[in-house]
Amino acid sequence: MDDAIHRRALEFASTHSLVNPRIVFSGPAPDDLVASRGTPGSTEYGEVRIHMGWSPSDVDALLADPGNINPDDIRVFCERGFELRVVCSSTDIIHSEFAGVEFD
Repeated sequence: MDDAIHRRALEFASTHSLVNPRIVFSGPAPDDLVASRGTPGSTEYGEVRIHMGWSPSDVDALLADPGNINPDDIRVFCERGFELRVVCSSTDIIHSEFAGVEFD
């Protein structure tokens, strides 16, 4: 896969307030996403999954006011980090999501 796609995915990951991004998967982009959101046949797209963690200051902020959530559960959640799935070309992001996370 084109290194420019990796760079674009990492640049996008850096816009989130998470730390220590590292690529854990890189492969071809799903055809259905390219067909519906990209420019099939004229641009190379890839899927890049990036693991990232919480900064110590973010963990401290979450633990400072845990509400009715057990602080140990917060610690485990933060230690696990996130996997960001990015589908992009070297210039355009056509899809992103935090894998396995559903926001209400």
